[in-house]
Amino acid sequence: MLGKQLPQISGQIVNWTALKVRWLTVAIVLLGVTNVFLRYGLSLSYAWIQDLVVYFHVAVFMVGGAYISIKDGHVRINIFYSNFSNKVKKYINSITYIVIVAPFFIYLHYAAYNYVINSWKILEASSSYGGLDAIFILKTFIWIFSYLMVFASIYVAFGNATSEEAPHTNEEHI
Repeated sequence: MLGKQLPQISGQIVNWTALKVRWLTVAIVLLGVTNVFLRYGLSLSYAWIQDLVVYFHVAVFMVGGAYISIKDGHVRINIFYSNFSNKVKKYINSITYIVIVAPFFIYLHYAAYNYVINSWKILEASSSYGGLDAIFILKTFIWIFSYLMVFASIYVAFGNATSEEAPHTNEEHI
């Protein structure tokens, strides 16, 4: 039972997370406009605003990477792939995510372990005066990205293999 539900649950986790962070793009724009106004209009500059923009970018791009993977919206060098049947495309996607993508992100989690843990132990802060004192949260996104990419791999490898619909094409995203 869980074998059939696991890909769907994995996909739902990635989708849910992406829906939550997509609004950070609006915040990035608003913070950017605010920063420009303060700096050039009032001659004020706040490092925490700049840091917040960076943090939000990290969240959007790392969560967005997993979301793009489950939507098959990533860039692909499409020399041979476009000529394959949908069945072959599903097989290639499944094998790629099982053999390459998931193991890489499991390794990334392992490789970043001390980096993230040590940052949390010392509650690593910004090196900029007035910056956000939460670099440890920023570094935690390495793990979040790793988890989401493993979930995306499960969804693509197993959900895609059982799905009747064809993998997405670039034309669908234009």
